[in-house]
Amino acid sequence: MKINFKGLVDLHVLPSTEPLLPLYEAIVNSIQSIEESGIKNGRIDIEIQRESQMHLFGEEWETDIENIIIKDNGVGFNKQNFESFDTYATDFKLSKGCKGVGRIMWLKAFSRVEIDSIYECENKFYNRKFAFDINNAVNDMVNDEIENPKEKTTTVRLMGLMSKIKRNTPKKLTTIARDIFNHCFVYFITNDMPQIYLKDENDSSTSHIR
Repeated sequence: MKINFKGLVDLHVLPSTEPLLPLYEAIVNSIQSIEESGIKNGRIDIEIQRESQMHLFGEEWETDIENIIIKDNGVGFNKQNFESFDTYATDFKLSKGCKGVGRIMWLKAFSRVEIDSIYECENKFYNRKFAFDINNAVNDMVNDEIENPKEKTTTVRLMGLMSKIKRNTPKKLTTIARDIFNHCFVYFITNDMPQIYLKDENDSSTSHIR
């Protein structure tokens, strides 16, 4: 059976009251990846990148979000996790309450997603990179073996926040941090919750959510 991926994405709705839902989905993915890795020093770094042309208004001006970068040190996009990502409505994480469609929300708000993941398999390390967009689904993938990486990390780049989403999306880091905490509260009350840091590319300070 052939699938019109763009039509599949169009069937889903991103509630106007939850413009940050794509970010929440990425964070939950990172939390679960860190859980799967079994490490005790789990960390998630979130960087908000804003519209550069708006900087003319001064450093204190809170501009619209353009991109969001999420980086974690979890298990990464190994074969099993990639195949789960590439399968719509996968039941891979059904036991965790996941419906297998969260990444579709990324494309309801952002024009393109870029993945860069370093993972380990059978005592070897690999770097899997690919793009994800509404016209091509998963595309431009490479999966190369690499030697002795400094660390295993996965970076998800949510690129090009759509104009219709921007007007409802909060701009303040404090508001975004609060919304992340509220949405992921069930994870925050566990002892194994990774450290989460939120920063603005134009702000030297970093908000430590947990």
